[in-house]
Amino acid sequence: MALPATENFAGAAGALGGSWTQQVTQTINKNGSGLGTTSGADATNGASCYWNADTFSAAQYAKIKFQSGAASSAYCGCSVRATDTGTTAADRYALLATGSGTSGQTQLIVTVNGAATTLANYAQAWSAGDEMYIEARASSILAKRNGTALGAAITNSTLTAGSAGIAAAQVAGTAPTFDDWEGGNLPRAYVFDKGSAFNRGAVFAGALR
Repeated sequence: MALPATENFAGAAGALGGSWTQQVTQTINKNGSGLGTTSGADATNGASCYWNADTFSAAQYAKIKFQSGAASSAYCGCSVRATDTGTTAADRYALLATGSGTSGQTQLIVTVNGAATTLANYAQAWSAGDEMYIEARASSILAKRNGTALGAAITNSTLTAGSAGIAAAQVAGTAPTFDDWEGGNLPRAYVFDKGSAFNRGAVFAGALR
């Protein structure tokens, strides 16, 4: 297979398999109606999985379409640099949102050995069809909604490699729903060195035209 990878959640209800590795007890599922969801409630560990059919570079992104959530209880999201399985081993950076615009209902988190730490809170409302996006490049972790940054990039170097994936949480009650996941590598960042021999030559050649 080749990146970017995609998932549209079509097909019969049940846990994602094949190209997906489930990280914790509660799984990321298809709901049987073309949307993604969680298998059940887990207030501590949530649900998460990562794409295993391709190898990602350290500079990677994931995005997913928010469909529905519930304040403080049902979170949609996507993840990068996800690795390992088990409630005391799973790692990932994740962007999670309930849909509510109240501060703390959209979070950028890092999970290390199953323990989550909040890196940033945002007061951002979400509507069905909004694109959630997270990227990791070197130690810079950035979250966006519909292509617009939620805030300044967060500097965190805890996780350095892994795979793009899906993260969600059903604390209690109604499960979240989401759609149209994509994960891939970020384009290489180039730095223009105006003092290099190549660029000096390019400037000189341009001056002769």
